[in-house]
Amino acid sequence: MWDYWKQNLIKSEKNNPEGIQSGAFWFYYRLGFRPVQDELFELAATEWEKITSDKKYRTEAQLLRKLANSNLRLDCKNPGKKATQNHLDAQGFGKLITNYINQAFEGNRILAEAHFENVLIQNCPDLNSMFQSQEVRHSFQLLLPVAFLLVSHSGIAEKNISLFQKWILSKAEESEVPFIELSQKLEKYIGTVEKTMH
Repeated sequence: MWDYWKQNLIKSEKNNPEGIQSGAFWFYYRLGFRPVQDELFELAATEWEKITSDKKYRTEAQLLRKLANSNLRLDCKNPGKKATQNHLDAQGFGKLITNYINQAFEGNRILAEAHFENVLIQNCPDLNSMFQSQEVRHSFQLLLPVAFLLVSHSGIAEKNISLFQKWILSKAEESEVPFIELSQKLEKYIGTVEKTMH
């Protein structure tokens, strides 16, 4: 995805056996992301049907490697459908983050993440009080780069801080449904990020 999220959550499934074994591709699939390539779209749909019909079924590592090569996209208006537009493109976000870190921090992700967090706390002081559990803190770290882009390039902190904070908190919930629903509501802000950074 794309992606910084993908990098942190599955540690590059293509080259990491643990990432492949974890089946983290399905994390994105559950959120509504779908492969752009026709062949991989169909493969994922077939595998997902097997997974949902048989709780003991596990996708083979070879197939997960193949799926890990797909370009994932999310159609916010029709999550779970094949996206025809580049909404919330995982690879796109990854490139935006990577390019920004390379240019502003000479590739130093540790310094970049510290900067991201400082900017977020400055713009959203209530975030500090939200970190009352380890789960919320962990979720915040996963969302950190995208949250930074939203605050620094979409104006969401001024326009809809309540939505932004609910979105961060929802990532720590057991059910993925609130996070998916709130992510869909971020579409116009994501679009602003894409426009301002290209």
